[in-house]
Amino acid sequence: NHPECVRAIHKEYIAAGCDAIKTNTFGANYLLCDDTHMIDQIIQAGYEIACDAVRGTDIQVFADIGYIRTDNDDVEQEYLRIVRKFISLGAENFLFESLGEYTPIIKAIAEIKRRLPEAFVIVSFAVSQDGYSKRGYYYKDLLAQSAENKDIDAIGLNCVCGPSHLCNLMKQV
Repeated sequence: NHPECVRAIHKEYIAAGCDAIKTNTFGANYLLCDDTHMIDQIIQAGYEIACDAVRGTDIQVFADIGYIRTDNDDVEQEYLRIVRKFISLGAENFLFESLGEYTPIIKAIAEIKRRLPEAFVIVSFAVSQDGYSKRGYYYKDLLAQSAENKDIDAIGLNCVCGPSHLCNLMKQV
């Protein structure tokens, strides 16, 4: 609803020296609402605002796809739908973040690399200080599973429990 605010935040990151920004689309999925047209509009606006913010720079834009917390069987299809929308807009970099599990994104990542072999895909898992995701998966298992997928270019953890806890977990890897 306030694209000028989102653009200003992107510009602040750029001014601070970032190499990449992500679209403001983390929660744009069917859990937000059941109107796929509206979700697509949010994805398009988020992507266009980010692209506008980096215009004239070497800074990369990553299509930000957040974790879809659900037990619905169609969660894989929702990831595919979101990825296809970003691809139709011209996205070449993808960030799947704050994931609580690995398997629902496998088909979406394969679709990205099938259609855009040079795309860059980052996968990031959210875990508590004990190393478990909200879905009950241990971080070492999540990292190992995703490391086996050659379509993923970078994997990691993102901050749910604080940076010192993540640092301790990563030292154990």
